Amino acid sequence: MRQVIQLRTEQLGATARTTLSARSALAWALIELQRHEEAVAQLRGLLPLVLAAWGEHHEAANGVRLHLGTAHFASGRPARAEELTRVVLAVYPVMDGLRLRAWTLLASALSCLGRHREAADEYTALLNAASPVYGEDDRQLLWVRTDRLHQLAFLAEHDLVEQESRALLAGLADDDPLRAAISGAHAFVLNSAGHHAPAETIVRAALAHHDGADLCLGLARSLNGQGRHEEALRILTDARTRCRQSGDTEHVSLLHTLTARALLGLERLDDAETQARQAVEAARTHHGPTHHRSLEAATTLASVLAARGRHTDAREHLTHCAAAWRRQFGPHHPRTIATDAELAAVPKA
Repeated sequence: MRQVIQLRTEQLGATARTTLSARSALAWALIELQRHEEAVAQLRGLLPLVLAAWGEHHEAANGVRLHLGTAHFASGRPARAEELTRVVLAVYPVMDGLRLRAWTLLASALSCLGRHREAADEYTALLNAASPVYGEDDRQLLWVRTDRLHQLAFLAEHDLVEQESRALLAGLADDDPLRAAISGAHAFVLNSAGHHAPAETIVRAALAHHDGADLCLGLARSLNGQGRHEEALRILTDARTRCRQSGDTEHVSLLHTLTARALLGLERLDDAETQARQAVEAARTHHGPTHHRSLEAATTLASVLAARGRHTDAREHLTHCAAAWRRQFGPHHPRTIATDAELAAVPKA
């Protein structure tokens, strides 16, 4: 079959290759329109034709692989995106924009699969390979450093995130979108370490110039940490509106988790359980079962069950969560330690 395709492509020559390029452009347009399953179908049919026309190592073939990986990732299949991007990186050694995007997608897929250490390592390897080509101050690489920062924040690398945040923020204008993303990661690690008031200060400073849902959620986390749950609920209501208007699905699980935490603090336990269960479902759908946000949602549900006096259910959930935190993030991660302590405090049946 491959030989037949090759023969027909050679006969058609430049016209056929132009047609294949146009089909690839159409598939990318479908991705941008968020018609991801249509894009996957288009690209699956296109890939063998492009491979036959240009060969495995050509930029065009690997561009189609990258498009297909992007469509799979957007459709909730990060494992397939990982497979495709690893092929691109193996057969396409040129350190250009295509390889940079493929490497970034690989790291994003690993993060979505809950493999945050591997994701951080891939971002580091990418920066080491691309910096001599693009320069350390290249805008694309600054975003890569920011993405890496978020992985380090999940891993509770507090000192490193503090240091890298300050280095990245130096010289950025107040209204630079990078500043918002960096501030969000910085606030996250401060909240993780229990420094909720300084985290609030950082987020509010960023919100003076930016209005992203991520910052609103960071502020709500800081307020919850200070016991200011009514304020947190007001912020979360605003964040929910922003997410709905923008079609943002990435932050839905965290929105439910933080809302459940606020309701738990206010002892509105029926509502807290509803929000926590929605958080678990949304997190596992969007991020997979081992992502930081999925484990945070599951642990929040266990906390609500404990508060309701359903100790057997709470202990079962917390035992599972503690094991998952330890397996994914290690025994010394703050979440592992906190979940162990919470489990120990729940009475045995």
